[in-house]
Amino acid sequence: MDLLLWNRYSLDDKRQILTELGAAVRNNEMPPGRYLWMHPDAKLSADDTARLYVWARSERHKLRARETGGNDDSR
Repeated sequence: MDLLLWNRYSLDDKRQILTELGAAVRNNEMPPGRYLWMHPDAKLSADDTARLYVWARSERHKLRARETGGNDDSR
């Protein structure tokens, strides 16, 4: 994922990225191992984890609403 290119991703790609991000956060796979190798003290707090998950879920819902042309009540 490259946030500089976010607007170039398709809605499906964005939704997939957000889904994978949310799953990684919920499964305590963030930050990724390759990052921890260089920054072994880097950790997300419980608050960081919760905020990141809620943000990813919220953005997914916004994308779904945009696709359907209305509100997404499936939360």
